[in-house]
Amino acid sequence: MARPIILTFGKKEYPVELGRKVTKDDLYGKVKRVVEKDGQPLDRGLLSHDGNLLARKSLSSVRLDPEGTPVEPEEVLHDGQPVETLPSSFDEAAPLEELPLSTLAGFCVSDIYPLENCKLEAGLTLVHAMRRD
Repeated sequence: MARPIILTFGKKEYPVELGRKVTKDDLYGKVKRVVEKDGQPLDRGLLSHDGNLLARKSLSSVRLDPEGTPVEPEEVLHDGQPVETLPSSFDEAAPLEELPLSTLAGFCVSDIYPLENCKLEAGLTLVHAMRRD
């Protein structure tokens, strides 16, 4: 069973499940770049010292200091200021509020995900901005 998203309306919590898995492709789109030479697709990777290709998918990386010790995760900055990391929509309850339908008409909706086991009252329009994480 997938992790539920907890929605709150008034003082009541409503755990709902997404009707399908949301992938990074769903959130950010999918781009496939193919490089060809003479009609043959080329693989991406690194060349070893003996000229063999090390496929990109067979490589991994870790951030190390000059002594080989793993370093702390990097700090994310925007305009030179640290950016706060927000918790996932799955890690905290998301409050809902009742709004007139005219408010919903002004939204620019790009993605709709089916919800299962949603016990909200009939006629209540559910709009929740999920964080892309």
